[in-house]
Amino acid sequence: MMVWGIVMLICGIAAIALPWASGIGVVIVIGWVLLFSAVSHLIFAFHTHSVGGVLWQILLALIYGAAGVFMLMNPLAGLVTLTLVLAIFLLIEAALETALYFQLRRAINAGWILLDAIVTLILAILICHWDDHRHQSDFQRRLTPEPGFSNAPSHVTA
Repeated sequence: MMVWGIVMLICGIAAIALPWASGIGVVIVIGWVLLFSAVSHLIFAFHTHSVGGVLWQILLALIYGAAGVFMLMNPLAGLVTLTLVLAIFLLIEAALETALYFQLRRAINAGWILLDAIVTLILAILICHWDDHRHQSDFQRRLTPEPGFSNAPSHVTA
């Protein structure tokens, strides 16, 4: 247990010290999670008992897969656009789940699909609202010096 705590402490310090590297690592992990989710939706599509359900699950799998491939193929672009891509992705997923609910509304437990769509939509709106109030990302603020700003310590003279 003690070793795990030390490893986590070192990783946390490294993440703070190297925000770009840790950010790219997060983008890569998210990309793989999205790809695995796409495969899961494809598998679930063939366990659905209606044609509409199969088509919607395949469409969701394509969206998950496209977002995952984008993140893995362009990790720097994914890092900069992660919030926007996530918000768009969640909005599309909420719309597809709502449409899936209307296809399967007579099925048992179809209300859970609608609940999932509503929660996904609320999360997407919250992310869009939060990102709208941030005029630039934390990374852009850290990397863009203010006019007259020097990275050199104040006690160093040229």
